[in-house]
Amino acid sequence: MSIRKLLLLSTVAIAGVGCSEETPTAPTPVAPAPTPDPDPAPPPPLTVPTTYNFESRFNTGESSVGISGQIARQLQLQDLKILIGGLSSAGAAAVTVADLNGIYDYADTGLNILTTVPDGLTASATTYEDVSSGKKIRGRQGTDKVLLGSAGIVGNAADITVDELMQSFFTTIATNAADASKLGTKAVYNTAEGLDLSQMVNKVLIGALLFDQLSSKYLADILDRDNTEPRSDGADDTVQEHRFDEAYGYFGAARDYASYTDEELAGSLSDYAKDSNSDGTLTFTTEYNFGISRNAGKRDKGGTGVDFTADIFNAFLAGRTAIVNGDMTALATHRKAASEGFEKVLAATAVHYINDTMDDMATLTAAEIAGKNNYDLNKHWGEMKGFTFALQFGYRGDATGGPMAIISEASVIALHALMGNAPVYAAVGSTEADAYLADLQAAKDIFQAAYGFSDANMADW
Repeated sequence: MSIRKLLLLSTVAIAGVGCSEETPTAPTPVAPAPTPDPDPAPPPPLTVPTTYNFESRFNTGESSVGISGQIARQLQLQDLKILIGGLSSAGAAAVTVADLNGIYDYADTGLNILTTVPDGLTASATTYEDVSSGKKIRGRQGTDKVLLGSAGIVGNAADITVDELMQSFFTTIATNAADASKLGTKAVYNTAEGLDLSQMVNKVLIGALLFDQLSSKYLADILDRDNTEPRSDGADDTVQEHRFDEAYGYFGAARDYASYTDEELAGSLSDYAKDSNSDGTLTFTTEYNFGISRNAGKRDKGGTGVDFTADIFNAFLAGRTAIVNGDMTALATHRKAASEGFEKVLAATAVHYINDTMDDMATLTAAEIAGKNNYDLNKHWGEMKGFTFALQFGYRGDATGGPMAIISEASVIALHALMGNAPVYAAVGSTEADAYLADLQAAKDIFQAAYGFSDANMADW
């Protein structure tokens, strides 16, 4: 290479270096990293739905409502009444104490459900295990599940527990069923004193199972339960959600309860149980209205100025929504309204049967007085007494939010003292009959003072 070319290349190289130093290339701009929002906006609050259906906050597309265990017990309670009531039918087969305990103390024996569904529909379950396994009535009301910790169930002649009372009733029913002269007649579940044990079993358990679990267990401490994490790995709900749902299960209403009219709830099977999703199956956990949810409709239908069905259902809907929204102040209000609504239905139904009992006493014949076998009177008295038994199971403790029971302990005790322990069979217009009618009127006065029922409803229910 020539000296001239070397000098030329050197000159170019030096010039290039000098140009780089004098005019540097600007770096490519880099967008600044976004500043994290220290307080992201929470999702909008859930609005109160019209049906008792709530989606899981943890598993998209899954329901967070699970009440199968409560519905299994609702079926067992209803089936126990069906079994006992069926003993009065012609051709009925006798039962033993073991048979009755077979439902009451159920042990996953594959027993068929006795509750039926409307014609043309298929039941969602054949056995109780199809609904939920490991569920029974016995043991859900322990010896401590009594009014203010007293020695036994308040209102009974002896201080015995609910379970002991049930076993005594079962023994009498089984003994009567072994008597061919009683089996196939209503005498099979009536005592010589006029106690209708079919009603007594059912109504005492409405209190000791349904109301106790709803009010004194699940709603009593609901405010103290966790609502931040799934209650177990993979669960769709929190502990607080689950316990509130369990209370709803003991109310026993269909998920679309508001779609039912009072007339439907007070009507026949095809009215109060509907295939809401038109799939040909009647699903017990979503499409069936059990006992107290129907009683609420009956009292609304027969009353004026009351709407127990809406009061209770709205309280459950709003309370469950408050849980999703984390609003514990609202939850405290709605859980109390749900318990109080259930209690008012019990009380209003007791008043209804006081009225029926008083009417029955006005038609007693000498033969009925001698045999204590006016079965309408026995039935109505048993329902009056049984629903009054049930009132003692409202929550009276001191968990967060305080007690929810409306009627006082003293008033419950006074009601039982006025009602006595068996129907009064006395001649119409006699001193004994008039004295007992006066006692029943005094009982009505206690109910009215406690619950504020109107004069019209006290007369018309």
